[in-house]
Amino acid sequence: IPTPEPIIYEKMFGANLNENALHFVSKASLEANIPEKLSLKRKCVAVKNCRNITKKDLKFNDKVQDIEVNPQTYEVKINGELISSKSVDSLALARKYFMI
Repeated sequence: IPTPEPIIYEKMFGANLNENALHFVSKASLEANIPEKLSLKRKCVAVKNCRNITKKDLKFNDKVQDIEVNPQTYEVKINGELISSKSVDSLALARKYFMI
């Protein structure tokens, strides 16, 4: 699928919010001072009890759908049902008004 416009790489919004964001890392990486060695600016927090988490543990994302995509027509079916979306004429506050 071709892109509708040239891709322009810019500093993304997440890069400006280091004080409000976290990296979840292993306890071993914290003990080995890996965040400092990599010069990470965000706070790093060790994860725990996450080895056995499955989709069923997720509060709002526990469904597993059967998704089919036709590579010739780009038709998408979810659980055998064809889905579609209407195109829009304009996007309010889209790229032109994105502020950091």
